[in-house]
This record gives sequence, structure tokens and C-alpha cells, in this order.
Amino acid sequence: MKHLIPATAQPSETIRNDASLLIPGREEPIKNASLVAYKNKIEFVGEKNALPDHFKDVMPTTYSMDDISQTLSALASARGARDMAATLNAGFTSVRELGGYGISLSRAVEEAWLPGP
Repeated sequence: MKHLIPATAQPSETIRNDASLLIPGREEPIKNASLVAYKNKIEFVGEKNALPDHFKDVMPTTYSMDDISQTLSALASARGARDMAATLNAGFTSVRELGGYGISLSRAVEEAWLPGP
């Protein structure tokens, strides 16, 4: 399957991230890899030397996946804080958390940064 990025594409619509090691879920890790996405759809994942010509002009991003991970963690914590307040306002005084950011949120409650049970 071949996808071409249209000439009218805006730079913000096309993202290329190069990595020394990319671990694509269930597949084997790929060394010296590139990932290209267009409009939130992954168009290419593979070795940089196999990057199709029409993707070679896309400049690699200047942020690392660690930056993305930290941003997503902060976003998840903010959403968790909102959900915790909604749960408390609904009358629940305890919740069994099965994994996620509950430990961090409970610490914020203990330190009086967030309202909680």
C-alpha cells in the first residue's frame, strides 16, 4: 500500500520522528528507524534507509519521545484529578484503583494539593 502526502499538506499535518531504536508493539525492535505520520495516521514505520523518497523531505521532529511521554503523563494526571474531584462530589469516599496514576493522586491529596477522601 502506497500513501502519498499531498502537495497542499501543512507542515503541522506531517510528522517524522527518527529513533536509534523503535519498538513497534508486537514486532521486533527496529534500529535506526523512522516513523512518519500524516493527519494522525501512521504512513511509514521502518529503517531510515528504507524511507520512501516522498517522505525524505519531511524534517524530523526536534522533540524526543521522552518529552511526549512526560506530556502525556501530565495530561493523564490532570484528567485523573478532575475525575477524582467528580467522584468525590458524587459522594464516593473511596475508590479501588486498578492501575494508573492513583498513587500519585493520593499523594497530592495527602499533601493537600487536591481535594480527596
